[in-house]
Amino acid sequence: MSISCVLVIALSARALAQAAGRCGYAVHAIDLYGDSDTRAASLSARVVPAAGEGFGGGAILAAAGEVLTAHRPDFLVCGSGFESAPELLEDLDRLVPLRGNGARTVRTVTQPAMLFPALLRQRIDFPPTVTDGPIPGDDWLEKRIGGCGGAHVRPARGGRSLTDHHYAQRRVDGVSMSALLLADGRQDAELLGTCRHWCAQPSLVTPYQRSGMVLAPVDRGLRRLLSQWCARLTGEFGLRGLCGFDFLLTPSGVPLLVDVNPRPPASFELLEPHPASLFSLHVEACQGRLRRPAPVAGSRAQAVYFAPQALAIAASLAWPEWVADIPLPGARIAAGSPLCTVRGAGADPEQAIEVVRRRCQDLAALLRETTAAESD
Repeated sequence: MSISCVLVIALSARALAQAAGRCGYAVHAIDLYGDSDTRAASLSARVVPAAGEGFGGGAILAAAGEVLTAHRPDFLVCGSGFESAPELLEDLDRLVPLRGNGARTVRTVTQPAMLFPALLRQRIDFPPTVTDGPIPGDDWLEKRIGGCGGAHVRPARGGRSLTDHHYAQRRVDGVSMSALLLADGRQDAELLGTCRHWCAQPSLVTPYQRSGMVLAPVDRGLRRLLSQWCARLTGEFGLRGLCGFDFLLTPSGVPLLVDVNPRPPASFELLEPHPASLFSLHVEACQGRLRRPAPVAGSRAQAVYFAPQALAIAASLAWPEWVADIPLPGARIAAGSPLCTVRGAGADPEQAIEVVRRRCQDLAALLRETTAAESD
């Protein structure tokens, strides 16, 4: 039997490429970085330039056309990078059949003027939100439409008018969390797990930037409510495959939905049922079949590691096995820019976070030692 061939595209395609490879697919990848482990997981890896915080249409379509001509992929799976340009999904789907949410769904859930009225219809709570006119007060946050990762979120100035590309939400105290779900495109959905957001290097990121996450189960009552949200979101928007949503858990225990991610979010890696993968479940769910994965024991955490100073990646650097998204030797990383991802596990969320914190310290020491040795 021939091996199916898949094209994966994301701002960073490493996680999807590795997940597809664990399922036995022949993988071709397109992203912004071409990291070492992305290349190792792929038969071919193409790098395209960024356009703002997303993709440039011409570069993506040209790269996908090259893969189509050379390798004839059977289908396409897309990750982050299309929130601000969902029309690219239509163009790509004409080249390679898309397994995931199409342009119409992505456009709907990433447009606040469409998302939040739908949440009202579905009885899903969210922070007070305005999509036009003046910002009600200084205790609000201004967000860019189609933004991802939280770096675009800024404290708002009351009375200032919103531009066409921004909206505002009232700042609410609470714990920032996310949920991972698997949806069949109709009405059925499974809540796979929940994560808490955290930060390993707060001095190098903005206050609302999501740079780390840890598996953090919730109590039975909240899990039941979030499961209902999964089904309502799926029925309302026709969500397919692995998706996610971010929410705030207020001090009183009430969840408030912040946004919906209509594609495999970064959190899916924390729930990968090794040695299997959620990737095959994503593909099946996009075809209307839901299958629940095996549970993951304990907790897992990961954090983006930001370069504390500008550096060039030495060829002699021996990366630890708990590091992912590894830049190529010779790559130059600007101070404060993402360098790699650090991962760890523990019996509970706090232990998993502590493992990652220690490893971030170990990585900083390793980088200093390697830099010093290279300069001798």
